[in-house]
Amino acid sequence: MTAPVTHRALNWGGYPAQAQRMQEIAWPSDLGPAMLDAMPPGALILAHGNGRSQGDVGLNRDGVLLNMRACNRLLAFDATTGLLTVEAGATLHEILAFAAPRGWMLPVVPGTRFVTVGGAIANDIHGKNHHAPGPAHGGWGGSFGHHVVALDLWRTDAPMQTLKPGDRLFHATVGGLGLTGVIVRAQLRLRPLGSGLLARRIVPLRSLADFFEAMAIHGPGHEFSVAWIDLLAPDNALGRGYVELANWLDAGDGVLPAPTLPAVAVPFPLPFNAVNPFAVRAFNTLWRMRPRRREAVVDYRAFFWPLDGIGNWRNLYGPAQFLQCQVVIPHEVAEGALVKIIRLLRTQGRPTFLNTLKYLGGHPPVGWCSFPRAGVTLAVDLLMEGTPTLHLLRQVEDIVLLAGGAIYPAKDSALSARGFQRMFPHWTRLAEVKDPHMHSDFWARVSAVDNYT
Repeated sequence: MTAPVTHRALNWGGYPAQAQRMQEIAWPSDLGPAMLDAMPPGALILAHGNGRSQGDVGLNRDGVLLNMRACNRLLAFDATTGLLTVEAGATLHEILAFAAPRGWMLPVVPGTRFVTVGGAIANDIHGKNHHAPGPAHGGWGGSFGHHVVALDLWRTDAPMQTLKPGDRLFHATVGGLGLTGVIVRAQLRLRPLGSGLLARRIVPLRSLADFFEAMAIHGPGHEFSVAWIDLLAPDNALGRGYVELANWLDAGDGVLPAPTLPAVAVPFPLPFNAVNPFAVRAFNTLWRMRPRRREAVVDYRAFFWPLDGIGNWRNLYGPAQFLQCQVVIPHEVAEGALVKIIRLLRTQGRPTFLNTLKYLGGHPPVGWCSFPRAGVTLAVDLLMEGTPTLHLLRQVEDIVLLAGGAIYPAKDSALSARGFQRMFPHWTRLAEVKDPHMHSDFWARVSAVDNYT
């Protein structure tokens, strides 16, 4: 086993940016005493996937990252039950390239298919159908963790073990931020489909109130929903945009087109930030006003991953850094709290065009520290402008705490220890079973008992 190599391993938004030591893991058998012996003395470790987390949950500046991307093999598939066994370094894109032409789909997908299975489990990701009935009611909604049948976990203090729902360590690992050990393999439940098409309905929004009205009227009849809103809109149009609702069209031959790699890419960072305020305002106007059919049949790839059509789109920011803030607010207080947050972000921040609202259902969380819970979630990308941006995010945190909501660790760069510990009260249970050699920059920030600033 060779020694770790130091290089700059950034998260997706580029903040925080710092050098990282990384150890390549080609096979699960590479995990073991020889690997630990090759580490710098006293170094703590953290599994690393495809680097699509937007905060510091996947960074470990004082330790070593274990690069798991080479462990991306699809190991077994049962075409009768839809059970897929796969290594944790495989991306959702790689799974779908195999499964879609065979008529199978991942039940839950996020806004990008270039995240790894290990990252999807460790952050218990969610998609546009969290509000739909889950497996307990014969459906395919909920979070990613609801469709994990089993996982293999390697710890530095125990032999490799297979965990299933009901096992204490399973519920610590799903949504456990990679801190309970290295997720090596997982068995996932895929869903059969008749086609790769969805019947989509678009409902224009003149205000935030329109979003709640549209979801009350149309949401129960649609499995998928997501809204785009213009955060630069004035007060009299706060929350304007549109909501997309969709259902699968199952009439077909059971063959879905495989997702392809982007035909257009930004291969290197631009020398300037193309996502500047002028460009954002122009984009928002064009995006809101472009002609759209209220009812249409659309390809699943365009509906789920519109940004994946441009490879390395974060390079459009050039030397600038950006970060994302994603919050979830309980349904009963969501509208009032979101109005406060949107006004705050609009007046004090630099929001970009990636601003979405989604409904989350009341499924029991799979993991002790899973983010998805009943409420409305707002995700906003912000240009990073140093202390003013961090102060702004602390103000957002205060609103979220007062509303009884939570901030998504997978995308966070600024949450305080006080905020995390109140939003995720079971964090102490995670701390009790945390692998003693696992660590992350996020955990260092939010687990400090005396860091309440």
